[in-house]
Amino acid sequence: MVSQRRIEANRRNARKSSGPKSSAGKWRASRNALKHGLAARVNRRSPNGSLLDKLAAEIAGKTDDARILECARAIAAAELELELVRRVRVGLIDGARVFAPDQVKGEKSFLGKGQKSFLGKDNEVASLCGALPELAKLVRYENRAGARRSKAIRRLLQLRLSRTDNLAYVRSH
Repeated sequence: MVSQRRIEANRRNARKSSGPKSSAGKWRASRNALKHGLAARVNRRSPNGSLLDKLAAEIAGKTDDARILECARAIAAAELELELVRRVRVGLIDGARVFAPDQVKGEKSFLGKGQKSFLGKDNEVASLCGALPELAKLVRYENRAGARRSKAIRRLLQLRLSRTDNLAYVRSH
């Protein structure tokens, strides 16, 4: 059981750490999730909105069923988010290779496109190891989008199966 003294100490500490007080601090804190854009969902109003509609139309096929179209949009949005995560992952890996640490000067070296690394395999491996924490963070976004895609695919299949069952029933009677 927690003592009264501990409860009072927790309350005092909670009053000290209640987040930003100023409007500028609140605005800055509200933008924390927008650091890289992976937490944002793709929708019709996003820059990839037309691509979303095109992909959803391909997934849905020729149908007027609003539920099927909604599932197709969810699948397409998740697929576009997965593609974004893949591009970020490739960028991190390429960036780690390009900006391999220079052990002599302790600075970062820059290589232009198409240039071979002159830093050697040891530096390239060390720079890739440095990128591992950022690469591990991407798993969260990939899992989230993959789970939403899987759920939408299951729902789409259920809708299509129920629709074909209903059509078969109507035709037989």
